[in-house]
Amino acid sequence: MSRHLILYDDACSLCKNAVYKLLKKDSQAIFVFAPLWGETAKAVLKEEYQKLFQLRTIILIENYQEEKQIFIYSKAIFRIYWLLGGIYKWIGCFSFLFPFTNLFYQLVAKHRHQLKVQDPSSKLDSFKDRFLP
Repeated sequence: MSRHLILYDDACSLCKNAVYKLLKKDSQAIFVFAPLWGETAKAVLKEEYQKLFQLRTIILIENYQEEKQIFIYSKAIFRIYWLLGGIYKWIGCFSFLFPFTNLFYQLVAKHRHQLKVQDPSSKLDSFKDRFLP
């Protein structure tokens, strides 16, 4: 089974909340997670790292150990739902909207640190095996 890597801002409570919710939905454990500026991100992205890191967005690296495909912004979100399959797959079908949803995504991302969201760090501890450095 292919595994997919999601790079996220681990200093952002909103981002960690999204990761926690995704972990609960991902019953087949097809996703692993790593901090956007961690060792794994640098190793997997190599020369693309600096360019993508500056975007400060969620990054999905589909099949990260093989022939990887990189998705960012709302396109990454839609692709994640598509890969989850089942009832979530239909959300992924709306990826054609990403030029419009990117504007909304970027607005939320710009202000994400100002949002009052409970930090789920303690809940993430039970999924330690799904996190890379």
